[in-house]
Amino acid sequence: MLHSRPVNRFLFVLVTLAILGSACNMPTPTTTTATTISPATNPPPIPSLTPTLAPQVTTVTPTVQPTGTSPSPNPTSTGAPPNPTYLDDRSTPTGLILSYVNAINLKQYLRAYSYWRSGSLTQTFDQFQQGYQNTASVLVTLGTISGDAGAGQMYYTVPAVLVAQTTAGEIQTFSACYTLHLSNPGIQTEPPFIPMGINSGAAKPAANGSIPANLLAHACDGFPQGTPINPAPVTHPGDITPANFLDDRSTPQEVLSSYFNAVNRKEYARAYSYWEDAGTSQNVPPFSQFQQGYANTASVQITTGQARSDAGAGQLYYTLPAVLKSKNADGSAQTFSACYTFHISQPAIQATQPFRPLAIRSATAKSVPNNSDTSALLGQACVGQP
Repeated sequence: MLHSRPVNRFLFVLVTLAILGSACNMPTPTTTTATTISPATNPPPIPSLTPTLAPQVTTVTPTVQPTGTSPSPNPTSTGAPPNPTYLDDRSTPTGLILSYVNAINLKQYLRAYSYWRSGSLTQTFDQFQQGYQNTASVLVTLGTISGDAGAGQMYYTVPAVLVAQTTAGEIQTFSACYTLHLSNPGIQTEPPFIPMGINSGAAKPAANGSIPANLLAHACDGFPQGTPINPAPVTHPGDITPANFLDDRSTPQEVLSSYFNAVNRKEYARAYSYWEDAGTSQNVPPFSQFQQGYANTASVQITTGQARSDAGAGQLYYTLPAVLKSKNADGSAQTFSACYTFHISQPAIQATQPFRPLAIRSATAKSVPNNSDTSALLGQACVGQP
């Protein structure tokens, strides 16, 4: 089993100085098809929607259980493109680290701070944010990720090479190692759900121009390591079957797919976490009632249409049509035409903890004949919605 190692504060600041941003961009929606889901009790009415999130990012992350026995010879790289795509993906250790760097590059420092597990940092948020003031951009290369599990806990060790550019134009290279932790979602049976997070991190300066593979080979020396995961874990956004683990809030489609993936895996506390203000909003029933609503659901398939977005006063909103095809425990089938709304405050202007990610705000659904035309349903599902 992997254990966390205290963060070297000096080296951590060096890493901090190595990661940055550009303006806040969020994903433009794309049509996606998932498999297996199920609607709970009748979804609440749907308020108006108005967003403009950044474009969806489909780059990396698979199931939570570590697999593989030999290290991958090819590191995974991701840079800071001219217009970085918004990525908020905790499906796998790869997705989490790339999302962390993505947040820094977009200057969404509260989001970056939220990827660290509670209590894992000795820095306050203000200190954390200040550490990035001289960072202009960063390129990260990931090495072979290792993982281990025990007593319902999952641990990962992630070697990385960071090549950063400061606001003064200076290039800095670092060899870094992060440890991540996730309590098995299947045993998190009550809210709040705690997603995968960074437990610890350490970095040391390296010569510019160093061969990444050489740095990655020793980046995590001294850190407990588990079984190498090969090939590298990547996200499978269209797969919401129980065999896959999807925890991605990059776009409305990914949030909805992650929601029903949680339902299909019977991870109801996680499913509940995708609703905005769950437990305190009139749009979301108490958790016990929410969970009971899925008691007779066996599986479902979802097909989503094109999300409509709008924005105003720093708030981003989405409306997303969907068709749900569920199978019940008694073998019967049901089809629903649904419309979901999503909300997020602009990540770049969120400055007070906790960071509030993209979430489902409300939904409406109606039962339709099982042989209904899916395309026609998608075209009409959100008609009349703001």
